[in-house]
Amino acid sequence: MSWTARVFLVVLIIFIVYGAVKSLTKPKSLGVFGHYRAANISKQLSKETKFVGRETCKACHEQEYNDLCSEEPSSAHRNLQCEACHGLGVAHPKEGVALSCGCKIPDVTKQCMYCHEMLPSRPKSMPQITLKGPEAHFPGMACTTCHTNTHKPAFYK
Repeated sequence: MSWTARVFLVVLIIFIVYGAVKSLTKPKSLGVFGHYRAANISKQLSKETKFVGRETCKACHEQEYNDLCSEEPSSAHRNLQCEACHGLGVAHPKEGVALSCGCKIPDVTKQCMYCHEMLPSRPKSMPQITLKGPEAHFPGMACTTCHTNTHKPAFYK
C-alpha cells in the first residue's frame, strides 16, 4: 500500500470516528429551534426568578421609587429597574437584615459609566461622559459630587 493511500485511510478513519462520536454525544434536541438545545427551554423556565421588580422595592423605598419611576418626561431613568444598578433583590429584605447579598449600594461612578461612558455605538440622545483626555468630565470625582440625587441625576446642587 502506498503512503498516500495510508494517509487517505487515516484521514477517512478520523472522519468516521469523529462522525460516530458526534452522533453519540449530540443531544437529540440540539438544533431543533436554532443552535441550542430545545429541551433546555423547560429547564430554564422552571428556575426560580431572581429579579423581584421595582414594585417590590416600592414597599420600603417609596421616595426612591417615586424619584426614579415618575412619569415626568424629565425623569430619564423612569423605565429603569432598581436591580439594574443595585443587583438582584431576591435575597433582600430578610427580617432585620438591612443589606443582605442582594441590593448592594453600587460604586456610583463605575455604575453610572456602564450606561453613560462615551461609546460611538450608543444613541446620541443618551447623555455620554468622557473620563479621559482633555475633554474629560470632572475626572477623579464621583458622579454624586454634583449629581446629588442618584435617582434623578439631572438635578444639581
